[in-house]
Amino acid sequence: MRELLLCPPDYYGIEYEINPWMSRARGAET
Repeated sequence: MRELLLCPPDYYGIEYEINPWMSRARGAET
């Protein structure tokens, strides 16, 4: 099994869009 690191949206943002689900207008939801 692979490990997955998750963190709160305080520490990341969306810099670019590669699909419709990564909308920069919405940003990271808190």
